Amino acid sequence: MMALASMVLSFAGFAALACSMTKHHRDLFGKGPSQERERALRLAGWMLLTLSVTPAIVQSGMSIGIVLWFGILTVAAVLVALLLTYRSLG
Repeated sequence: MMALASMVLSFAGFAALACSMTKHHRDLFGKGPSQERERALRLAGWMLLTLSVTPAIVQSGMSIGIVLWFGILTVAAVLVALLLTYRSLG
């Protein structure tokens, strides 16, 4: 269950970072982000990615939790990339 929480936080963090980029924001919302929104999305993305390590460490301890977190980060990044690719094709 904690791995799922880490996955959700990682996915949301990568999605926020992607939305802070002009191209992806334009693909999703039809226009580029304002500077304030870009900064807020970037900050939120990094905060969510930083927080996503906590559930993995709580579940599996420090050494295994960090390895688990890197795996979860990889899966979340691939999912965001695939969804953005799929969205831009449609």
